[in-house]
Amino acid sequence: TRLATLLKQAQAQRAAGDDVAGMATLDDIERAMQAPAAPSSPPPPPPSPEVDLAAKFRDRLTQLVPKIKGAAGTPAGDKAKQLAGEAAAAAKVQGFGQANSLLDDAEKLLKAAGPSRPTADGWPVAKSAWQDASELVDGQITQLQQALKTFDSADEELIEIAEFGLNALTGNHKVPLMAAIRNVDDSSDDARSIAASKALQAVADFREHLSTSERVRAVDNNPFGVNVSIQNSLMPAFDALEDALRPMAKV
Repeated sequence: TRLATLLKQAQAQRAAGDDVAGMATLDDIERAMQAPAAPSSPPPPPPSPEVDLAAKFRDRLTQLVPKIKGAAGTPAGDKAKQLAGEAAAAAKVQGFGQANSLLDDAEKLLKAAGPSRPTADGWPVAKSAWQDASELVDGQITQLQQALKTFDSADEELIEIAEFGLNALTGNHKVPLMAAIRNVDDSSDDARSIAASKALQAVADFREHLSTSERVRAVDNNPFGVNVSIQNSLMPAFDALEDALRPMAKV
């Protein structure tokens, strides 16, 4: 800082025997200390209640989609899909109370029906759920980047996120998972079991990282009023991938 620089300068001048220059520098330090502090950056404006409700509903619906897709073709799954569509329509006209009530009904139906037992046929659905969740989180991180660039921050981790986005949070797990998914698609029938096993490990590694990362928790609970739901969005997608991969990996 400037004060530290001036103090070192004064010490050097006194050590060299130049007491006059040293005292002058000390006077500069005293004036700098008495100067009014620079105003801090204003706090970010609170999020609009309507925007916050819309974001929370969108995140909730995104988390429910993999479960609905996993139950596709069953009475509970078809009814849950209908309810989710009605909920989305209600949310478009700001009817968030009704929209969330409809999602409550859809969740109860799926819970009562019990867990589905997906096979390799559920693989496209699981990939779609992962893609949707990944794109949702990418969009949230983009919004956070914009907020971080608007307000000054001394937090080195937040600065890194502003520069590198989601890649700064995934601990180099996202790219290996994407590669593992492609390998499953490209594998022959004989080799698919091995590829699916490796993909399961990639999912497990990514899940472990998100579960233990302080950085991810800090971003999900950021103070800038930006709705970010990395764990809540990606964890259900991991569930869908694992449910579809296990039959292929024969585990």
